Amino acid sequence: MADIVDISGFTVINDLNYQSFIPDVAQQSEHGMGLIPRNFVQMPLGALPYAAEYDMPLISEDEIEDRIRTHEKDESSLYHLRQYHKIQSLDQDGFGYCWAFSTVKAVMMLRAAMNLEMVVLSGWAIGALVKNYRNQGGWCQQSLDKIVNFGLPTYKLFPGAKREYDTPEMRADAATRKVTEWMDMTPRSKIQLASNLLRNIPTMIDLNWWGHSVCAIQLVSWNPFRVRIDNSWTPSWGTEGMSILEGSRAIPDNMAAPRVTMAA
Repeated sequence: MADIVDISGFTVINDLNYQSFIPDVAQQSEHGMGLIPRNFVQMPLGALPYAAEYDMPLISEDEIEDRIRTHEKDESSLYHLRQYHKIQSLDQDGFGYCWAFSTVKAVMMLRAAMNLEMVVLSGWAIGALVKNYRNQGGWCQQSLDKIVNFGLPTYKLFPGAKREYDTPEMRADAATRKVTEWMDMTPRSKIQLASNLLRNIPTMIDLNWWGHSVCAIQLVSWNPFRVRIDNSWTPSWGTEGMSILEGSRAIPDNMAAPRVTMAA
């Protein structure tokens, strides 16, 4: 049976080849990794005050292929919105801020889904302010907490991890883009991730095997389980900064998703 979604031209990362996509030490400093796995003993599901536990109805497995077909026919998935609005991949420039950049890209994609003004937002602001400008790793809900309480400025106002960008103008701008509804999600739940993507809810996924956090933007197929991701290693990585994760390599060890953001 032919795939519903044409993924020709996209690299598929799976159990057979995934090790070649894990950068060595030198490449890690070039690309930037930075994921620190969430400790679910200390911070169990539902324990985060800024993210309610996943509460949306799950899409039946019997409906999934039809929904994928509809997205493809109507060109209405988050991937199609990304292409329509010419939203490029972000660039963490070797810093260990993947956990911030994945969340910021999710907010940008949410804005596209909500038909809000398209603007490049700053992963630097979130990573730098959470870690006090240190080049340190984290997990995606840490950046979520900052955006919920602080907001999210444009890249233009905060284009790097420098204290000089922390200005009253930047803080006022950030406060207009707080995210007001989020979901904390069950680790390794394929059906939650699929249900989100089929509803055009961008999802941050933390992948322990990769030591990396990325933004999931499209369910490509259910069997095999394939998810299109938007990385933060510049548009030159993969295909325009994207690739396809397949099988166990697409199953997140931790994930969260924005549902509503302020309309600035």
